[in-house]
Amino acid sequence: MTIKPALTAAMVGLAAFAWSPTTYADDTAALCAPEQLVVTALPMQAGVSHRGVPLVFALAPGASPCTLTGYPGVDSGTGGPLLHARRTLRGYLGGLPSGVDIPPTVTVAPGHPAQAMVEGVAVDADTNQCPTYTDLLVTAPDTAGTVTVPATIDTCDLQVHPVTATAEPATLHPCDWVSAEEASAVLGAAPVQTTSWGDEAGSTDMFCAYTTSTSDTGLQSDLRLPQAFPVSAAAQFAKATSAENSTPVEGLGVAAQCVYEPTTTPPSTTVVVLLSGDRLYRATSWYGTSCDQLRQFAQFAIGRIGA
Repeated sequence: MTIKPALTAAMVGLAAFAWSPTTYADDTAALCAPEQLVVTALPMQAGVSHRGVPLVFALAPGASPCTLTGYPGVDSGTGGPLLHARRTLRGYLGGLPSGVDIPPTVTVAPGHPAQAMVEGVAVDADTNQCPTYTDLLVTAPDTAGTVTVPATIDTCDLQVHPVTATAEPATLHPCDWVSAEEASAVLGAAPVQTTSWGDEAGSTDMFCAYTTSTSDTGLQSDLRLPQAFPVSAAAQFAKATSAENSTPVEGLGVAAQCVYEPTTTPPSTTVVVLLSGDRLYRATSWYGTSCDQLRQFAQFAIGRIGA
C-alpha cells in the first residue's frame, strides 16, 4: 500500500534515555520552580526482575529555561503500601555511569528536557510478586511542589537516580522519537518499518512513518516548529479543539486533543499536542487505532522531544 499520500490526506483533514556527559547549559537560567515544569513518565522498562520508569522534566509552555540539579523526591502512589525512593547514584537500568559521583546541573529548555530514572524490583526476597503501582508522587529537585504522575511499575522497593540530560536533542531524528519496537508494541503489529522525512538541518516540519507488511495499520509521527505556521501553533491547536469528534486527552501533562476524521481516506485518528516553544506534535493513524494507543505513542515521543 502507498502510505505517504494517505497519511498526508489524513493530516490535512529516548534520543535514548542514557546519561550524557554534555548538558544543555545556560548560565543565566535560575533554579526551576514547580510551575515551570511538566513532569511525565515514559512506559516502564524491564530487565530480569528489575523495573524502571524514566521520569521526564520538560519546560512548561511559556516558561523560561531553568536548571535542575540532584535528586527528585519520589514516593509510590496508588496500588500498594507507601514506598519512599532511596537516592542512589546508579542502578541496574540507569543513573550516572561508574566513576561519576557528582550529579550534573541540567538546563531545562524547549526541546531539552531533563530525565531521572526510578527503579525497583518486581519480586521480594521470597520470590513473591510485588504490588503494581499506577502512579508516583514526584517532587522536582529543590522544589516543594509534588505532582501525581501516571506511571505503572510493579515493585517492592524504589530508588531514584539524579537528573541528567538526554543523550542528545532528538528533534532532527524523527524516527528516534519512538523506536520501531515501541511502535510495534503500541500498534500490536510486527514487524514495523520506519521512514523519515524532513530530518535535514533547517527543516520546520519533520515526521516519521511507521508501516507494517502484515496489515494496513500504520502511523505517522509529526513535529512542526514555529516557522511552519502561518499564525502560531496555538492557533492550529485551537482548530483541533473546536473540530467535530474532538475530545481532550489526559495524562500527557500538556494540552492535547484526539480528533477522529471519518471523511478522510482512509478514516484517521490524530492526537494533537501543543508543546512549549510554539511547537505542535501530532500522531496520526488509521483503520481503528484508538485515542489511547496514540496517547501512549505520543508519551514516548514527547519524552524525547520535550514538552
